Amino acid sequence: MTKRNGILVLVVLVAAVSSVDLAHALKWCVKDTAEKAVCDAMVGSASFTSQAFSSAVTCEVHNDCETSFLAGNVDIWSNVDGGSLYDVSLQVETTVIAGEAYSFSSAVNYYATAVVRASDCASGSITHLKHLKGKRSCHTGYGKSAGWKTPITKLVANDLMEVVVSDDADYPNDMASAAAFFDSSCAPMSTDAMAAKNANTLVKNCGNGAGKAGHGCRGDKGTCAGSDMYYGYDGAFRCLAEGNGDVAFVKHVTVGRNTVGGDNFVNTGDWSWKAESDKQETAWKLICPGSFKCYNPSEYLQCHLSAVPSHAVIAHLSVADADNTRLRTALTNYQGTAAGMAAFFNDGANSEGHMFKSGTKSLVMNTLSTKDYLSDASEVYRGMNLINNAHIGAYNATQHQILIDALNKKDDDDVKIDVLIGVVVGIGVVVLGLVAAVAFMAFREKRGKPVFAALV
Repeated sequence: MTKRNGILVLVVLVAAVSSVDLAHALKWCVKDTAEKAVCDAMVGSASFTSQAFSSAVTCEVHNDCETSFLAGNVDIWSNVDGGSLYDVSLQVETTVIAGEAYSFSSAVNYYATAVVRASDCASGSITHLKHLKGKRSCHTGYGKSAGWKTPITKLVANDLMEVVVSDDADYPNDMASAAAFFDSSCAPMSTDAMAAKNANTLVKNCGNGAGKAGHGCRGDKGTCAGSDMYYGYDGAFRCLAEGNGDVAFVKHVTVGRNTVGGDNFVNTGDWSWKAESDKQETAWKLICPGSFKCYNPSEYLQCHLSAVPSHAVIAHLSVADADNTRLRTALTNYQGTAAGMAAFFNDGANSEGHMFKSGTKSLVMNTLSTKDYLSDASEVYRGMNLINNAHIGAYNATQHQILIDALNKKDDDDVKIDVLIGVVVGIGVVVLGLVAAVAFMAFREKRGKPVFAALV
């Protein structure tokens, strides 16, 4: 082979390898070009390039990351809420790489809460979940964990919201049930069809106004273009603060974050607060199941709807375990850099929620299975599926009670654990009883008064 031919072969081989590397790149799904710019900066940093990934990590814009992830068109997806993670895990094997922490701790969950005005609590107008019937509601987005799945499931499970059965694919049972329960709402949708279907109900009170770009849109997926100003945690609270709702379903840090002293308060200057006093955390209260007492937002541990797994970074089953480990190392290194802190984790940073939910303080690397990461929230997501699987024509009072019982029933694994705990405790009680009896007999024997002396 001549030197010239050798060089030509080498060039062809390099080109082929480059082509294969690009074709098999580890693709990180992002929702728009603005998020892609942030993602490109992260994966192009030394924290990532120093890792020996099997192929390059790249960022790709997809209109609907969930659909693309399920199809295997992307390999990595971040800012995934628990409900989406549960739905995806039923269809494809997933690995949870990391969870978001919203305080300076290693906790990878948060609490779904129902926020109302303190004045409504004081007047007795709203002190319990049952008082929400006929009221206006603000949701982070249709299908979201804290903002939709948790409150709707809890309202049905507590027999406060009637299940309205629908046979319309664009109008599932949970949607029809909420529309009948609340007077009106803002629950931003993921498709134009859903937004149009709910124009006079579930998106009636949305912030962009009917006919305006992004009205009633989640903005993070699907065909509903744009993003409503009431989308997300901060948006749902804004809906309440501006007087377009009577309750907001948000996570436990939302009120404190958006009132005086909170890290997002600086971004609320254009909010149309109903009153100056509403900017104070004391203007808001929490209501919860099984109680007629209102709680302060800081008392979320005593008053919440459910613990919800933090938004997560997940990898498709096609990603090798070694690359999952490298991802964890790269993310750990990047969040420790000045660039990483400035982009995502400093107070007030990432107000747009690119890559990770705004307000995220750090990422906690995860090695739990997806089921263990979801923990008890799986019951909420399972409950939502039960609600939407109730079929028209077969739903009656008996079926409703069966559904209520199912919503309040633990899964088989939890039942087995409870039984095992009961058995262990029972054995423990018996053993302690025997030990006590032997000790008592020994004591009597030592005093010369055997227990069974009368029988001898």
